[in-house]
Formats: sequence, structure tokens, C-alpha cells
Amino acid sequence: MSLYDEASLIAYPSGYKESKIYAQKPIDGTGDLTFTRASSATRVNSDGLIETASIIGSELIVNGDFASGTGWSLVGDFAISGGKASITSASQYSQLTSQGTNFLTSGNQYKLQVDIETLSISGAFAYRFTGGAVTPILTSQIVDGKFEAIFTMPSDGYLWFQTTGSYTGLNVSIDNVSVKEVITSNVPRIDYSNGCGSLLLEPQRTNLVTQSKDFGTWDNTTYPITVSTNAIASPSGFVDATLLTPNSGNSRHAIRETVSCSATTYTLSAFYKKDNAQYIQLSDGGDSAWHIVTADLDNGTITNEINATGTIEPYANDWYRITCTFTRTNANTIQAFIGASPTDSNSGLPSFNDTSLTTYAYGAQLEQGSYPTSYIPTSGTTVTRIKDTSSTTGLSSVIGQTEGTLFVEMASLSNLVTSNYLSISDGSYNNRLSILFSTGTNVIRAFLRLGGSVQCDLDTTAYDITQMNKIAFKYKANDFALWVNGTEVDIDSSGSTFSGSTLTTFAFNEIGTGTGALNGKCQNLMIFPSALTDEQLTDLTGAVQTSFNSLALSLGYTIL
Repeated sequence: MSLYDEASLIAYPSGYKESKIYAQKPIDGTGDLTFTRASSATRVNSDGLIETASIIGSELIVNGDFASGTGWSLVGDFAISGGKASITSASQYSQLTSQGTNFLTSGNQYKLQVDIETLSISGAFAYRFTGGAVTPILTSQIVDGKFEAIFTMPSDGYLWFQTTGSYTGLNVSIDNVSVKEVITSNVPRIDYSNGCGSLLLEPQRTNLVTQSKDFGTWDNTTYPITVSTNAIASPSGFVDATLLTPNSGNSRHAIRETVSCSATTYTLSAFYKKDNAQYIQLSDGGDSAWHIVTADLDNGTITNEINATGTIEPYANDWYRITCTFTRTNANTIQAFIGASPTDSNSGLPSFNDTSLTTYAYGAQLEQGSYPTSYIPTSGTTVTRIKDTSSTTGLSSVIGQTEGTLFVEMASLSNLVTSNYLSISDGSYNNRLSILFSTGTNVIRAFLRLGGSVQCDLDTTAYDITQMNKIAFKYKANDFALWVNGTEVDIDSSGSTFSGSTLTTFAFNEIGTGTGALNGKCQNLMIFPSALTDEQLTDLTGAVQTSFNSLALSLGYTIL
């Protein structure tokens, strides 16, 4: 029998749906994890691009192929023939309206898809929805005869197509209209930032910058700079990044956004891509002293930190995300600056008059906290991403009671955290076993509590917890061990375990308190109903088990 055959629960980030993450074992669904996050959130997809995690729902529109023409209201030159809706040589305002009930809900996102035969369109053909703006459909947006867009309903209503502007001579035919709801709340995020899919679990955070990518709304006159929006493809893959060009005749150049703040710790971040400037600056100039991070876009390094700590992380297509974490002395306003630098270090806003020092920028974020979280897009107001939680119960038949092994491959969002847990328990605080990133720097810990009494407490500080570590906690009466990356790092030879069917529940938090949720990434989760041998633990946590995807393939599962 192989090691993986002995596992009673196997869950790796692959199959999921709204509010659920599928376990690969047991196959009857008892090991599936429930998932909640009452908001949308972004992830890095398998192509390395930032996108909103979503699931496309069922089709909502009726008669989208115009087979019978019922359910649509025609105005002007629109006519239905041969299963298509067409305008031939429009001579007046024309409108085609979907079924006249409010089947689209205010605030929800929807995906529109339609086949378009274009003989003459010239920007005079558009779609719109109740309460929304008219959005022209251009010939350049039609790929292989197909057009699609994602929109948010401003009010309850429905969809229609219409002529707009100069419609004289418009000749267009549409078919196969499809409208599907885009579900973003409670959708698990399988994130590929590390190259391999991992379940991303984050705390609640708010982006305090109200315009995260429309830098044309930022102050660009105090320190003159030309802002050219939609200049290049951003880390999202869409052409919505900004080119920043210093103006002549001034010694300092940057765009600035002012945000109210408290006297606490914040993390400012933005994405940069090199144009001509090798060095860039990200800073807060609104405190009693500057908080500055300077980065080198040629070498992907942080070159200078003033009253702040910085990170730099590569993204697809030569983009970098730069962060600047600082603690405010004064509760007043943060003045966030984004711009280029002539040198690799700065003590304030850099002074230069070189208009060639251009750089691309995208995705500004200011959040309260000591480390950055995933990008939260904003477009006019602050936006809050609710925390991720995941758990499952009814597992008494797959959890070892008197003995067992809990294995996880995971990474923390920060190497300095307040306890982040994953736990097996009876649903209470007093009977549980946990693996956690404990309070302190790079602390990996495991403990077992029986009837409120701690039976073992194991730990190590020898590993960088922001990297993926393979961690196993073996428990058996008078035989406890913590293994990390192929090495036994701590043991305890005295203590009791559970009896009967005490253990029933797994959760990515501290069971019984509702706190201590894991803030990190999980690439692999397994439960064994027996205490594995040293040889098995070496194989499980060492280099032999290279990744969850390779494990999946070895078990014959399909990776989604």
C-alpha cells in the first residue's frame, strides 16, 4: 500500500464551485471544504495575470438566438429574420430590448456575449442596461465575429442594443445573445503567484485609495507630470496601465494622492514596469518624516528604505509590485507618491529635470497592516475585501482519534504574524490539535489540547514561513513529533490523545474561538488516521513529494 493510499483525506486546490472546495479523497464528498468570503477578490491566474476570481453562472436571457423573435421589443429599423436581429442601412434611432422584466439585479456583475456580423458599424452601435451608460461596440472589439463584455448593473433592469451618434448607413446583424451572471462572492481563489496553484486565504482589508488605476484623477500638477492612461497592457492583461512622463521646467515629478489616516502601520503598494527610468520611488510624504522605498526595475531589487520596509515581487510581462510598509507618527493624511527616480536612493521626493525618466504604473493600494495583500481594484470609492474562511465537519470517520498525522504544505503572508491556525477538533477550543504559524518571527508550531489540557507543544524557527513548507504533525500517546521539509524538528514523548469519535471538524482557523484564521496559501492538505513512521514522514515532507499537482497525477486525478 502506498503512502497516499493510507491517507483518509486529501485536498489540493483544484476543483471548486461557489462556497465549496472539493476534496479528492474521500470521493463521497464528506471531506469537501465549505468556503466563505462575502465579497469579490482578485487572484493571479495560471497565465500570471491578475483577475477577479469568479464563476460564470447559467444563462439568464431568453431567445438569444432570435429563433422566434418573441421576448424582444423592436423600435425603428430593427427587424428579426432568419433567427437574427438586423439593421440594414439605418435611417433613424433604433432599439432592440430584451424581455421587459427586471431580470438583472442591481450591483451584480454579468457577462454579455453576442455574435456580430458587421458590414458597417462605425461606432454607431451600442449596448446598454437599465440605469447604465450607452457603451458603443467598435469593430476593433469584435474578434472572429464575437463580442463580449463584463458589466455591473447600476439598478434592477434588463439589456438592450441601440444605435448611437451618427447612425446613418449602419448595417449590422446580431445573433446568439447570451447574458450570464458573474459570481464573485464566496468563490475560492486558486492563486498561481508561486507558479503552482494554492488556496489563497487573506484577512479583511480595505484599499483606501479611491482610484487604484485611473491615475488621471490623481494630483499631477503640484509636481508636474504628464499622465497617459490606457498606454500599455497592465498585470491584468488589459490595456489599462498608465505612462508617467515628467514635465520640463520643474525639479520634482510625481503623481500624488492624499488619504486620511491614523497613527498606525500602513502598507502602500503599486505595480511598475520599466520604460526609460531604471529606478522608481514609492513613498508617503505626509508624516513628520518621509517614508520611502526606492526600487531598481532592471534588477528587481529594493535599493533604499527610509523609515519604511519594502518588497519587490515579479509579475507577468516584466511588471513588478513594489510595497512600502511604514508606521505613521501623526494621525493626519498620507500623501502617497508614485514616480521615477534618477538614483537608487532618496531621502525625500527626488529632485531632477529629466523628461526621459518615464515609467509605467498600475494598481495603487493603501491598506492598514504590516504586509501587502492581493490587489483590491477601486474606481471612485474605497473597497473592502472580506476575509476568507474555510472549514468542514462530520469527519469523525476519516480523522484518527487515538493516533494520526496532519500534513499541510503552506506559506504565510508574512514572516511576523499573530498566530495563524489550521485545526482538527470536536468543534471546541478544549479538544483540538493544530499546526500554526505562531506569534513571533518564522515560528512553526504544533500542539494538542485534550479536555483543555495541553499534551504537547512543539515548535521550530528554522524556516522562512513565507515560502512553501511541508509540515507534518504526528500524534500518538507518548509519541508526538513535528516534521518540516524532510526533517524531524521537535518531539515530545509524554502525553495523551483522544478516544472514541471525539474529533469531527477541520478548519483553517483556531477552532472554538473564531480567531486565528490562516493568512496564507495552502498547496496541499492531508489527514492520516495513523501515526506515520519516520520513513513515511521523510517521504511525505521531503523532496520526494515535489508538489500537490504531481501528487494528483500520481493518484490519477484530473487537475482543473
